[in-house]
Amino acid sequence: SFKVGNLVLLSTKNLRLHYPSKKLSPLFVGPYQIIEPVRTQAYCLLLPPSS
Repeated sequence: SFKVGNLVLLSTKNLRLHYPSKKLSPLFVGPYQIIEPVRTQAYCLLLPPSS
């Protein structure tokens, strides 16, 4: 289980990233800091302003 303040990687499975090929795109991005838990397996992350 994760706690507030932990650094985690974000899966890119449901993100639209602009890469020339899906094979070249990263599977995960980050690390991002957990701000608060939302549900049992969902967390709010602190994303950079450019996101």
